[in-house]
Amino acid sequence: MGLDMYLSGKKYYGYGAPVQNDDGFEIEEIHIKLGYWRKHNALHGYIVENFGPKDDDGKAIDNCEDIELNVENIGKIIEAVKNDDMTPTTGFFFGKAYDRHSKDPEEAKWGQDQYEEDLATFGKAIAYLALSGQPEHKCYYRSVIYRASW
Repeated sequence: MGLDMYLSGKKYYGYGAPVQNDDGFEIEEIHIKLGYWRKHNALHGYIVENFGPKDDDGKAIDNCEDIELNVENIGKIIEAVKNDDMTPTTGFFFGKAYDRHSKDPEEAKWGQDQYEEDLATFGKAIAYLALSGQPEHKCYYRSVIYRASW
């Protein structure tokens, strides 16, 4: 048990779509795996705090709900990753924060690997959203969804 985090691309065709699966049934929507993290608590906290739902007092609500991210949001996440501008978030089973600047060489390598993976994953998400306007990638709606569970 722990903090599992998913980044998915959603491609919505709608009813009556010309797309069919191999059984001949119409496909309404498909989900594409863009990224997965395990116990990346700083990234989770950043997304929930900045893009997730808020209560009446403006405090972030962390209920493992889908959080839709647009290109602007993803760009902000990339900048936060590049600038080490994500605060570790505590929680039951959230794990230890990644630190690419650690004095421990093993932890620094672990943190650097995560840093590179984060940038690649969110770059891939922006590229996925950019396909929306291209005729060969027809669909009614395309989105990127972040979701966590613990």
